Amino acid sequence: GPMQTISGNGGTYSETWRTNPNGGGISIKLALEPEQIGVLQFEYTEAGDTIFWDMSCIDMQSGSNKFTDQGFSVVPSDETSTCPTAICKAGDTACSAAYLQPTDDHATHGCPIDTALDLFIGQS
Repeated sequence: GPMQTISGNGGTYSETWRTNPNGGGISIKLALEPEQIGVLQFEYTEAGDTIFWDMSCIDMQSGSNKFTDQGFSVVPSDETSTCPTAICKAGDTACSAAYLQPTDDHATHGCPIDTALDLFIGQS
C-alpha cells in the first residue's frame, strides 16, 4: 500500500489481518527516512485459523541503527494469549527474537487468528 507517515511522539498505525493478492505474506516496512534505508519489517501470513508472524532486521544496515538503539517488541494485546512475545532490547544488534538472516526460522511465530499484536518501538 501507500507509504504512511507516523509521528515519532506516540503515533500509531493499525490494520486488520489481510492476505496478499499476489500470494505470500504481508510485510509492513518501518523506516526513519522516505528513502527506506535501514528497514525493520513486521511480516505476517494468514493461514486458516493461524496468523504466522515475525520481525525482520535483514534489511537493516549491519550494526547499530535507531531501531536497535531504542529496541522494539511485539506483544499480544491479550495477556492471556498463548501467542509468544518477541523482545529485542535496546542495543541488542544480535537479537534472536528477529530474523537477522534468511535462515532464522526460529523467529517465526504462530498465533490464533483472532490475536491482536502490538509492535512497540523504544525500550519495552
